[in-house]
Amino acid sequence: MSTKTKSSNRLTKYEWTTIIGTRAHAITQGSPLHPQLSLPSPPTKDPIEIAEAEFKQGLLKDYVRRYSPEGEYHDCNPLLLKMCRR
Repeated sequence: MSTKTKSSNRLTKYEWTTIIGTRAHAITQGSPLHPQLSLPSPPTKDPIEIAEAEFKQGLLKDYVRRYSPEGEYHDCNPLLLKMCRR
């Protein structure tokens, strides 16, 4: 089925918060950091800052699921969306 979906090309602050919060929680639970991650000097231990750095460097592979009023959904790659925040 090849129907065009209408949704914003912007990442909302709620989607941003969900992505960063989920990754920060995984880091606090012991999830390993991405090996290609380059942290600013001096390196931070704050999981939120680490998650933001991973996102900004394009290292996270999460997707945003957006639902339409008809009940259908499509998955968006947040790296291809413009950020409303920051």
